[in-house]
Amino acid sequence: MVGAARGQLTAGAHWVARTIAVAVVAADPRHVARVRSALAREGLAASVEHGGGERLDAGALERRPDVVVLVGADVDRALAEGHAAHRRLPGLHLILVLPAGVAPDARHVLGGGFDGVVLEPDLERTLALAVRAALSGQLTIPRAMRHGFEPPALSHRSREILRLVVAGRTNGEIAAELYLSKSTVARHLTVLFRRLGVRSRSELVGLVLGADDSMRPMLVGPDPSASGEAERGR
Repeated sequence: MVGAARGQLTAGAHWVARTIAVAVVAADPRHVARVRSALAREGLAASVEHGGGERLDAGALERRPDVVVLVGADVDRALAEGHAAHRRLPGLHLILVLPAGVAPDARHVLGGGFDGVVLEPDLERTLALAVRAALSGQLTIPRAMRHGFEPPALSHRSREILRLVVAGRTNGEIAAELYLSKSTVARHLTVLFRRLGVRSRSELVGLVLGADDSMRPMLVGPDPSASGEAERGR
């Protein structure tokens, strides 16, 4: 148990004073003390336990965790464990701690279910902020990762293909509609995957459908049906 300070956990916009349960998943158990110290210095009352080396061992914990702090350099493995932890414990808040120099695409990480990213050298200074933000329903990333949210530069053709992918068309159907070869469509999709930080067609569709009204036109262009309605209304 850390100190007697009052921790804060939010439900929607309302704060509830309580001690939060934190599980630290790290190969080096010394990170548990670092996490405990980082939260205590910012006045967060937290019960901090070691939750496993590479995978969350929820059965070994005294309390169901509110927050899991996952320390690791292998981003793909961390993302897989993040998905697995969410399946086992719905509503869990996940913070990923990465070593300096590892700066994956922000969409890639946050799309994996993490609520925030902290760089390991800055853990003492930034972890409590990330935990508070996660409990408040906010996402946090280091400044070095903010490029991951900048609108990507997509060609007109790439946007056309992306729009048709979101509409559920196959590569063959897209090729026929745009008078392209299927290999050309496949090449455009490879570029789209890389620039948008996704690894599958479903992730690509999810990214567009989950974008807000200001970001979506940057990805697929203006909605033709909306412009048509505007013309008819004149």
